[in-house]
Amino acid sequence: MADSFALGPHWIYDTSVIAKHFEGMDSLMKPLAPYHKGKKAGAFTHYGDQTLHLLKTLVAAGKFDIANYKQAWLSYVGQSAMYMDHATKESIDLLKGDSLIGSSSDELGGLVRGAALYYLEDYSLTDFISQNQLTHNNPLVLTVVEFYYLVIEAILEGLSPSKAIQAVSSKLDNKVIDEAIKQAQALVDIEATKAIGSLGQSCSSKYGLPSSLYLILKYEGDYMGAMKANVMSGGDSASRGMVVGMVLGAQLGFEDLPQYLVNQLEESLPI
Repeated sequence: MADSFALGPHWIYDTSVIAKHFEGMDSLMKPLAPYHKGKKAGAFTHYGDQTLHLLKTLVAAGKFDIANYKQAWLSYVGQSAMYMDHATKESIDLLKGDSLIGSSSDELGGLVRGAALYYLEDYSLTDFISQNQLTHNNPLVLTVVEFYYLVIEAILEGLSPSKAIQAVSSKLDNKVIDEAIKQAQALVDIEATKAIGSLGQSCSSKYGLPSSLYLILKYEGDYMGAMKANVMSGGDSASRGMVVGMVLGAQLGFEDLPQYLVNQLEESLPI
């Protein structure tokens, strides 16, 4: 849902252009930029497309097996008309033979695809890491994967997002994570477009981590507030929004998410 909500202004970096076309948006819209040409309102970016594909794979198999998923992924991306980003293209070339390791991209695409793993009753950090490495094998993004996995687990156990973030950061004692939290906290009282403009709008986890943390901390418990602020802030709003959606979705639960947006999705699974 977060991905589809971001489809309209995705990869537009000029926030004045976004404001002109999407100010006050509260529904799903077709893309303005050319990257997702042919997509209609309610469709997904390539992040959402791959997430839905993983979900379908899990529903069919009832479990996650990285070798089987690799073959399913290669078949899917080989036939899909979705936007082919650098990580996908490079991973296709690298995943020949028995290799389960794809590109060195540090973008958030692998992390957000992993949201589908929560369909399973039995999942692990190892599953999240291995499915991420299939397309994004980078030390920074793997650190972010572990961090957000532990944060979401803490939320599912009853902590608020802000308390979960602090608890996990204390446990990991990782300078990259601690600095990103510090950056986000310093700007939490600043308007979103200015804050994310400062933290970074683009795809790299270097920017996606502090920017997503900012949105989570500022809009804790307010899913639509976070979604609207995210898309109005420009750049890679799709993957950033999906991270925020994972965290706030874990906090709120499905029933407290905006069902009118669920009903606008082009495709979903009745599970």
